[in-house]
Amino acid sequence: MSLLHEANTAALEAQLPPNERRWLKWLRRAGWGLAALYFAVAIAMLALRFWVLPSVGDHKERIAAAVSRALGEHVSIGGIEAEWFGLHPRLELTDVNVFDSRGEEALSLPYVAATVAWRSLLAGELRFRSIVLDRADLTIRRDPQGKLLVAGLAMKPDAKRDGSAADWLLKHGEIVIRESSVEWLDERRGAPPLRLERLDFLMQNDGRHHRFAVRAQLPHELASALELRGDLIGRTVAELAEWNGRLYAAFDYVDLAAWQTWVDYPFDVRSGRGALKLWLGFAQAALTEVSADVALADVATRFASNLPLLEVQTVRGQFGAQKRAVFELIDLDGERDVSYDAFARQLALVMKNGTELTPGDVSAQWRPAQSRAAARGEVVARSIELAPLALLGEYLPFPERARQALIAMAPEGRLTDVTFAWTGDIEEPATYTARGKFGDVGVRPYGYVPGVSKLSGSFDASDKGGSVVLTAKGMAVDYARLFPERTFAFDALGARVGWSFPQGDLHLRLDDVAFSNHDLAGMLSGTYRTGVKGVRAVDITARVSRAEGKHVYRYIPLLPPEAVAWLRDSIQSGTLVGDARFRIRGDPGDFPFRDPKSGSSGSADASPGARSTTRAAGRSSQTSRPTSCSTGPRSRSLASARTCSARRARAPPSWSPIPMRPDRRRCSSTERRKGRRTSS
Repeated sequence: MSLLHEANTAALEAQLPPNERRWLKWLRRAGWGLAALYFAVAIAMLALRFWVLPSVGDHKERIAAAVSRALGEHVSIGGIEAEWFGLHPRLELTDVNVFDSRGEEALSLPYVAATVAWRSLLAGELRFRSIVLDRADLTIRRDPQGKLLVAGLAMKPDAKRDGSAADWLLKHGEIVIRESSVEWLDERRGAPPLRLERLDFLMQNDGRHHRFAVRAQLPHELASALELRGDLIGRTVAELAEWNGRLYAAFDYVDLAAWQTWVDYPFDVRSGRGALKLWLGFAQAALTEVSADVALADVATRFASNLPLLEVQTVRGQFGAQKRAVFELIDLDGERDVSYDAFARQLALVMKNGTELTPGDVSAQWRPAQSRAAARGEVVARSIELAPLALLGEYLPFPERARQALIAMAPEGRLTDVTFAWTGDIEEPATYTARGKFGDVGVRPYGYVPGVSKLSGSFDASDKGGSVVLTAKGMAVDYARLFPERTFAFDALGARVGWSFPQGDLHLRLDDVAFSNHDLAGMLSGTYRTGVKGVRAVDITARVSRAEGKHVYRYIPLLPPEAVAWLRDSIQSGTLVGDARFRIRGDPGDFPFRDPKSGSSGSADASPGARSTTRAAGRSSQTSRPTSCSTGPRSRSLASARTCSARRARAPPSWSPIPMRPDRRRCSSTERRKGRRTSS
């Protein structure tokens, strides 16, 4: 029986429908719920469109009361109509008046169109997708206490008030003002009213993000049409100090001096007219970015009270400055670092005196000292014309020492691909690096810097040393500290110069120095060193292929005045043609190296046509062949000589400009034989 019962039960269960899965049950219920919601929304929208909206005029007072509560000021509505705008109901209001706290009419709006946003249901208050105002006449006023009022409504409410008219406006998706006028009245500044006509305004709000654009016609004596845009981030007008963002303004024509009635410039502006585009950035109630694109004429400005007035005929280009936060991966001191950046792009100007600055690009960065790091900065320039920059240095707020150096050195020429970085105070940097190229550079002598002209090459320097590669044609040198005569010129010059500062000493290296002019031609290399106690050491090896004897003294550096006078007076004529080699080693102050441990030695081959008179300790001989000379520690000069080969020249016991006289005693037979052998 049990088997039969189980079989019957299994047969009956097979005929029943299968059990439905739980997730299918919930899915079916959700589908029915969505369908019900759809029909409920559809019925509500149909009721709103065909029953509520046609009778909205009967609820004019209730709508005015709701708007009054939202604004915090009394609002009256003359007429109201409703229509359907896409999927949103739209209200059209006429003769809307807003009254201030004193009961006086603050704003009159002939026409207002407001499209209701569905998020009003979630917010529990009236929110609009868009508000359109036509032919509005607004007054924006700053009272003597600095309080800002728009149409009599305070933009910064009291702390006790919950919300404000300004904050209520920020809650709507879009606000449009068309064909309106705005009057700006600054009672705190005591400035006359400034009126903007034919104003169009658009503002879009998305939570804390707000964007706006303004176009308006200004008084013709101030500027042409104004174009103003903004991209702002902020929560409430009551906390304007917490806002940040960027502003952009553009004028096809503007008179900068005329705007000083309403605007404070960071420096004195006497005149300036032309086109202007301006970008401003701000954060935490402080200006963080200023940049401009200008095309101005007749500009007169003074950057500091102790600087002269800068008068510019035309100026074009872009320039600006920025303060930005620097985020470090590992912040040891817990303080936010900041960096100041400045730039100029394609900046060109023509001054009233005719000086012209060709377009150039320059950028600079400076980071002030932090608790664990010294101040540091960097300047990068693609191309700089030095002559106009030196003239501008008198007018610009450069460091005093830098400005005085620019004025005194009066540089000219061009720098390209220049980078200069430093740490510490820029006037006395702790460390620095500099590299770049220069062409046709000329400067006047200043301090220990020699004066040069028409010098080209490249440089790479730092506080530990550096190098420079020089090339020049028709170069002139002006340096009284190093050479006997202040100025001399080279037809051609090429050199590689390096220097370093081991333990505070100066080590100077001269490599492959090739030179030529009407006095001499040759090559040299060597070193120059100074010690901590002022001890100097020179080791120079030179090869001279051509030299005018009477002008040799001009090119020997660091000679005492007595040596200069002796060389100038003693060598009266003679030309060296061929190949002369010499080496100078020792302290230049000890010239002519009477100490046998330091001195000069070398050999020279002169052409047969050389003619000169010499006074020198040593031996010389005259033949039809090139003359050879050898000099010892007591040498004063080296030249081909025409004198008795058997006679001796005698040097004075100490350095003196007194000419040496030849020894008048007769030559011995041995000396005569030596002279004949030398002649052969």
